[in-house]
Amino acid sequence: MNLGGNHLRNAGTIKVLRGVSIAKNLKKIYLNDNQFMEEEEVLQAIQDCMIKNKELGRYDFRFNFISDYGKLAFIILFVLGVERITDILSQANHVYDVEIPERISKECLEAFRAKLGENKPKKGKKGKGKKKKK
Repeated sequence: MNLGGNHLRNAGTIKVLRGVSIAKNLKKIYLNDNQFMEEEEVLQAIQDCMIKNKELGRYDFRFNFISDYGKLAFIILFVLGVERITDILSQANHVYDVEIPERISKECLEAFRAKLGENKPKKGKKGKGKKKKK
């Protein structure tokens, strides 16, 4: 589902995530460039959606978290949002691809990528196994 660039803001993003949390066939959702911030209600909706919907494994949150705060406050809020999503990934181990804005500290980004890497689906052999030679 591609909802990129719709300017949903916080209220619209929360409503979409609540609906998506029960979608049975959705694999990826694009919520990029919707001007939502990492306020508690939005982060809670992200958490609920990631934990409830076991089929949805890919999220795109790039170009969001826009605020009227000063630069330092913006960076602090942004890092806290990414840290919260990193914590959510521990509970939602089926989520293997989350695209986030790049404006975060190197340490926070490394922790996020490490946690996301733990959730990557294992590649295995498909089928019933090797055929025996006669």
